[in-house]
Amino acid sequence: MRSGHIFHHVLGVCILSWLRGIFSCGNNQVYMPWVRRAALLYDIRHVFLATDGGDEIYEQTKAYPGLRWHFLRQESAFEDVMIDSLVFHDTAGNPDAKSVEDRGFRLGVDAMVDMLLLSHANVLVGKFSSNVFRAALEVGSARAGELKPYVSLDATWCWDFGVNSGHILRGPYKGYADFPC
Repeated sequence: MRSGHIFHHVLGVCILSWLRGIFSCGNNQVYMPWVRRAALLYDIRHVFLATDGGDEIYEQTKAYPGLRWHFLRQESAFEDVMIDSLVFHDTAGNPDAKSVEDRGFRLGVDAMVDMLLLSHANVLVGKFSSNVFRAALEVGSARAGELKPYVSLDATWCWDFGVNSGHILRGPYKGYADFPC
């Protein structure tokens, strides 16, 4: 953030579990070596954590008292709702249709708020398979007029959905040349 203002330098970390089970996004232990490395390199103590992982991930932050954690409490990702019902409002025959739409709307708003807050971070750690993480880097870099420092824990870049992104450098899919973002 800008010096001379009340803002501190902030590291933004994006751990979204919408794809839990597919990309193993839901555990911050995968992220922490990179978070610590970036915090040390850029002398940052404040970390904004964008996550929908709930109390499980919030509790894990207590193991790192040298960092000051900031986050918005959000409900965990809801696995019982099909994405089609949120995107296409496929609510026929569903007695909880209004509830599903409300939850989908809240999830979308939470993602937008996370992306905008992450975009203000000085350094970012996340996965390029996350649209939220990529958008935060793009918006933040455009605002700063230069590419912000970042670490992607999976693809070098994802430019579409379900298309091979190229060679994976880190994480459980390291070495894959046909990783579908």
